[in-house]
Amino acid sequence: MYSKRIAPYGSWESPFSAGMVAAGGTRYSDLVTDGDTVCWIESRPRDAGRCVVVMRAPNGRIADITPQGFQARTRVHEYGGGALALSEGEVFFTNFTDQQVYRHRPGEAPRRVTVNPSGRYADLVVDRRRGRLVCVREEHDARSGEVRNTLESVGLDDGRERTLVAGCDFCSSPRMNADGTRLAWLTWSHPQMPWDGTELWVGELRDDTLVNPERVAGGPDESVFQPEWAPDGCLYFVADRTNWWNLYEWNGREARAVCPSCCEFGLAQWGLGMSTYALMGDPASLRSYAVASGGRGPSVGGGGFAQKLCRGERGSRAGGGEERSPQRAGCAAQAVCAYNEQGWWKLGLVDLKTGRLESVPGPFSSISSVRRTGAVVYFIASGPGTPACVARLDPGSRRVDIVSQDSGTVLVPEAISQPESIEIPTGEAEPAQAFYYPPTSAEFAGPPGEKPLLIVKSHGGPTGAATATLSLDTQFWTSRGFAVVDVNYRGSTGFGRRFRNALRDRWGVVDVEDCVHAAQLLAERGCVDAQRLIIRGGSAGGYTTLCALTFTQAFKAGASYYGVSDCEALARDTHKFESRYLDRLIGPYPERAALYRERSPIHFPERLSCPLILFQGLEDRIVPPNQSEMMYEALKRKGIPVVYLAFEGEQHGFRKAETIVRSLEAELAFYGAVFRFAVMGPAQGVDITNLRDEWFAVVDEQNQPRGLALRSVCHGSPELIHRTVHVVVFGRDGRLLLQKRSLNKDIQPGRWDTAVGGHVAVGETPEQAVRRELNEELGVTAPAALEFLFETRTRNSIESENATVFRLTCDGPFHPPADEVDEVRFWTAAELRAALGTGQLTPSLESELERLFTLGLLPA
Repeated sequence: MYSKRIAPYGSWESPFSAGMVAAGGTRYSDLVTDGDTVCWIESRPRDAGRCVVVMRAPNGRIADITPQGFQARTRVHEYGGGALALSEGEVFFTNFTDQQVYRHRPGEAPRRVTVNPSGRYADLVVDRRRGRLVCVREEHDARSGEVRNTLESVGLDDGRERTLVAGCDFCSSPRMNADGTRLAWLTWSHPQMPWDGTELWVGELRDDTLVNPERVAGGPDESVFQPEWAPDGCLYFVADRTNWWNLYEWNGREARAVCPSCCEFGLAQWGLGMSTYALMGDPASLRSYAVASGGRGPSVGGGGFAQKLCRGERGSRAGGGEERSPQRAGCAAQAVCAYNEQGWWKLGLVDLKTGRLESVPGPFSSISSVRRTGAVVYFIASGPGTPACVARLDPGSRRVDIVSQDSGTVLVPEAISQPESIEIPTGEAEPAQAFYYPPTSAEFAGPPGEKPLLIVKSHGGPTGAATATLSLDTQFWTSRGFAVVDVNYRGSTGFGRRFRNALRDRWGVVDVEDCVHAAQLLAERGCVDAQRLIIRGGSAGGYTTLCALTFTQAFKAGASYYGVSDCEALARDTHKFESRYLDRLIGPYPERAALYRERSPIHFPERLSCPLILFQGLEDRIVPPNQSEMMYEALKRKGIPVVYLAFEGEQHGFRKAETIVRSLEAELAFYGAVFRFAVMGPAQGVDITNLRDEWFAVVDEQNQPRGLALRSVCHGSPELIHRTVHVVVFGRDGRLLLQKRSLNKDIQPGRWDTAVGGHVAVGETPEQAVRRELNEELGVTAPAALEFLFETRTRNSIESENATVFRLTCDGPFHPPADEVDEVRFWTAAELRAALGTGQLTPSLESELERLFTLGLLPA
């Protein structure tokens, strides 16, 4: 039977390197279709986060089509989305550098469409019939700083702009009906966020004007998402009027619920161009198409959920089957949809007449960008064991295929930690939710009686969600012996409007409580070590992290990625989209300025008593760098171990591979320093303010690198072999120079030792170390050529060293550091022999002297 190697939790060697996390971090977004052509955007960390349009041609060929010097990414709302459209084989995209729209036929140079240099564009809809583009424009006035959001009609040939919709703070989701005579769109205004309340409007298009606008759905307490027209003029949309984001049909007079159910067909509209469903034709015709086109396999999955109307309560299955009004001929018959049930995204087919929802089996737990082309549907997805990909569903046969996936990541299935759903008691009617990932390795196990460290992940938003998808970031930790719990605290999406609203006025309170309770629950169950609890998060999750570290004593360390530390500064300094977000999360500002200060960790550094590492992009417009800088300075003044790493060219969310690698390796090393374990595998040390120690490279018996650990960890851990260099210094008369170690030394204080000895620093060669140590310990400059003598091994109950020994002839003068060396003097061979075994000399020196006598370098 195969036996796993025993190693401390946190020190396991892992198949998931930081480089692998960065290389496998390709982000897929903005999938669009036209005819049988499909395009999407890939953001690639290994290419400095560049966003490239990828096209799948009708013949199945997949290729990058964005020329160098361009990238498809919009900054509307700062979060972007909706940067791509496809029409008649021509790609329309927003270019990141100038935020202008370009039209691009593969093989030709992109041509600029828009001509307004102060505009940013997104949610692109091509209207060939009228030679125009309908889109969202966000105009930034350089003089006043004012930002205006409108819906525009933009001429494809001359770039001339005509405003269609204005007067609201935000607009999105323009959708034209089949004959181009009607337009649907969404609007909202401060202090609403799109998940609080939006309005769905419909108007008539006459040339470049919009007339007879009519509000169809929505309001201050109803969030509407993704309007879509059916070919006959029926309008579909998602709304949360019954607590859940469900699918509705509007027939021109009234709206009806298509599939009332206790699951979510929508999500928080952080980006533009989102899509969770696609309208299809008659299922029978789709099955006929599948047979004609070679589709294989019978219908799988079968059967819908229980036929029950969910009247807002949680935990019931999705339903349908109620008596409904007759459907008019010509309406779409079916919708392929992504829906979220208890935090798990699933693929389903909705019969638009009966409301029956049929789940389609597959390996996915996160699904987005659902788009139809012909009789099939394309979407972006990932699962617990499936990396992010572009996939395709044939609704007729129920067959699901992966179309495109980053092939640079080779996974070891036995090393993948699988998520377990857990409920976290909150003291309120509804529990919080989380996904627990136990430490998992194909080769290692923890020591008997030891429990793993726990990392609590706090997702961003905060109106967002943790999903049960394969995250190489999570696997980076679990494969090293960490347990991870990814918390969907109160306020997260995917669990209904009431759960989402549970964070109102309580940001920094209930999210913190739920993260603390998740950690305590796992500690009480005996899953993790209650004394080694960590919390980490980015953006809003960084704020939750800082609040948890400041206002509770539950955690022993934390990591904040571009997190908020000053709520007042965020309210004053952030961009338009989120400028009134905190009105709902904390309260209106400045009316409740006192509460903002009360919720801001920056004002209470005296309460924070555990180590913290901070990461920040220097071009971040959402959470400016001064937020992290203020927190760092406060902790530095207090004397708490703290690290601040800032990165040029990074914004809100790291995109560059080198940034991702450096951040992960630094965070791992930071935990190794705080919890005193060795970090195995490729790693870089990190300078920790208020922690005096140094990093050693950990090697094997052949001096091959294994990882790194602090000096204080290596000394006292004989299983950690580290490298040293020694220089035996002879006078010209043949005597040997020794140094007497200071009584302040932690190892062998007060004993005589080799004249020069020191540790090889991380990333340093023995030759480089010798030159540095000669200068530091004797004030001597090393000659150009160093004379190598031999290698030695020291093994005892305190430490294990592999030493490289060099020789130098020098009579001085010598200038040893008084704080490390009490004395230096030359010894004769006779004096050395007399001192052997008396306890005056260090064990490593005695071993070294035996070699020198044997080699004849010291007279017998």
